[in-house]
Amino acid sequence: MLVITHTQLTWLCDAYPYEAVGLLLGTSDGVVRRCMPARNMAEAPRTQFLLDPQVWLDADAIARRHDWHILGVIHSHPDAPARPSPRDQAAGEVLGQQLRMVIVQIGARGMIDITAWRWDGAIYQQEQLQCH
Repeated sequence: MLVITHTQLTWLCDAYPYEAVGLLLGTSDGVVRRCMPARNMAEAPRTQFLLDPQVWLDADAIARRHDWHILGVIHSHPDAPARPSPRDQAAGEVLGQQLRMVIVQIGARGMIDITAWRWDGAIYQQEQLQCH
């Protein structure tokens, strides 16, 4: 299970109508302690994301200092369901089974839905998520 707060997600709305992207840092039991927004470097940021690689390095350093872990990647789907897209599915092999993918559906009025996913080696399986 992944535990996150609504307050930790507000930055995702700021990127609308483009996809926002970042990393989730937290404890080994799945409690998110910090979201690290990243610059979306994709050529078509309305429909895809490409995370700035420097954020991986920064996140790793912060996680080590606090005895946390990089729990996963979070990104938004502007005006689209919070389900893995074909591009998200293709990223599964890269992210692997340890990192989660959290997807937040964003509309003109804000957050609509949030889901968490874990790669099982072939496809993403939905994971339990507690958002408070």
